[in-house]
Amino acid sequence: MRPEEGPIEEHIRAYRALLQRGALRLALLEDGHARMRSSLHPLASSEEVDVSAFLYSARRLPDCMATVDRVVMGKSDDALRSSGLIEPSRCRQVRAQARRRLTLFDGQKTLAAHVCSPSDLDDLIPALTCFQMEWNKMHSKLARSDLGRGIASSSGRVLESGEEIRKALAISRDDWDMIRKTWGGSWAERLSAIAAGPKEITVELASQDPGRYRESMVGWLADLLAHFRDMDIEGRPVYFVSSNDHSLANLLSGFAAKNRKEILARLLEDERLKKRWERLKDDDPALGENLLYYSMLAYVRSDVSRFAALRSAEEEVGIRRYDISRFVDLKAQIIEIAKLKPDRMDCRLAIEGATSLEDSRSLILNVDYPLGLAAHHLLTQAMERLGTLSGVYVMGKAATIYGRLGDVMIPKVVFDMHSRRLFTFKNCFTLRDVRRHLRDSAVFDDQKAVTVRGTFLHNKEAMEEFRREDYNSIEMEAGPYLSAVQESSQGRGEKGSFEEGDEMPFEFGMLHYASDTPYSPRVSLLSKGLGYEGIEATYACSLAILQRILEDEVRRVRREKGRKILDPSS
Repeated sequence: MRPEEGPIEEHIRAYRALLQRGALRLALLEDGHARMRSSLHPLASSEEVDVSAFLYSARRLPDCMATVDRVVMGKSDDALRSSGLIEPSRCRQVRAQARRRLTLFDGQKTLAAHVCSPSDLDDLIPALTCFQMEWNKMHSKLARSDLGRGIASSSGRVLESGEEIRKALAISRDDWDMIRKTWGGSWAERLSAIAAGPKEITVELASQDPGRYRESMVGWLADLLAHFRDMDIEGRPVYFVSSNDHSLANLLSGFAAKNRKEILARLLEDERLKKRWERLKDDDPALGENLLYYSMLAYVRSDVSRFAALRSAEEEVGIRRYDISRFVDLKAQIIEIAKLKPDRMDCRLAIEGATSLEDSRSLILNVDYPLGLAAHHLLTQAMERLGTLSGVYVMGKAATIYGRLGDVMIPKVVFDMHSRRLFTFKNCFTLRDVRRHLRDSAVFDDQKAVTVRGTFLHNKEAMEEFRREDYNSIEMEAGPYLSAVQESSQGRGEKGSFEEGDEMPFEFGMLHYASDTPYSPRVSLLSKGLGYEGIEATYACSLAILQRILEDEVRRVRREKGRKILDPSS
């Protein structure tokens, strides 16, 4: 299977080589980017504005991109600040809507972005290129008219001339509505900036040694272990989880249940959520809990004291957070299983013998979605530094070829574009583990997934080959995680097989939920959030992971008690 070779591979080699020589004008990459014929940027070589592709890239870049013309990339916060390429005292941290990456903005023209692996380059460079290409298409169309020149000098003119601007851009009303919805209250200001001038972005590496990306994860894990030194993480059994930074904590803390009345009042202010709540509260009240979690963020953000109360509730059940790092914009939580309170857990977590958990020594290390080679480096370090890994569980987003937004895929085969390896493995999760927690979404088991280098780095031809070979999930972490496990247990090779239980050094489980549908652009996530469909799938997967971990831990504690009874000296 070699769908990525050809123009995609040539383009990757080109920008990596050019970056090693110094500052690189993105304009030099535009022809190669268009030749890839990316499935996410199908109109790259056309004069027609590709609004979906533009907004997809815009949501993965900070809002300050309207003024940025220089992007500096480095392997850590320290490297960026000490590179001489930015002025640290003038920088502030900025964030994108749909991509977690440590980025600093100097308030003028320069954005500094942390890249912790080549995968980050493969994600960032195509997104920047797409952003510039589509920005310049729109600028060119607007600059030809008096209208464009007028809105360039006044964002107020944008508000007065919406339909004229849409016609000048030659885009559909649906596309126009997507622009306004995605940019919210700042849409007029940004269109004014597009009319005012073209984009000519330059990208530059703060560090010229691409082989040292691994050090970012080494440093991150070392800092985390030092931060929690009182917990002796290295000397205790650990369940490693790759997921988001909220769902496990919400299911365990009991905060939503305690503040149910106030959160529900907030939820009912949203007509869309109110209608769904009315349908669920009688038919399936357990699934209604997902809506409370969905509304909880807005409830907490509206009052600083609520945020403090949430963190306090988490700490009371043994959840401690790690949110600040010198190396990677990567959040994590350490969960002490012995401190969990069964009466505060989500009612769907029915753990027989849960009281046994108070005798547990085990921890859950939950890391917030490392992607690409960052996932490989992190799990490799975890296997080296942590004494006992009891299980590794991965919950990730994926594009789906056959499913719908919010559907869940359970893979058993993964082809990794990074290593060119095909993995077959025993996935500990089954359809039954997830299906009972879903109402509107489907579950597909025995699936095949392909790990791509970046969201733009696959084209129609590649996707057609994926489809012919029955691949359903396109994602960015499964292959690197499996490569890390294989290299640790078997050494490097072209093919990996973990079908036999004793070949995996620990229990391994992987769940993907569909966040994009590449063959249906109008229902894809190119310009909107996943919304409630994602919340339902997220909590179904999170419940399956926690159920697996806590049931395993009950058995572990009981076995240890049994051994002590038989051998009191132990």
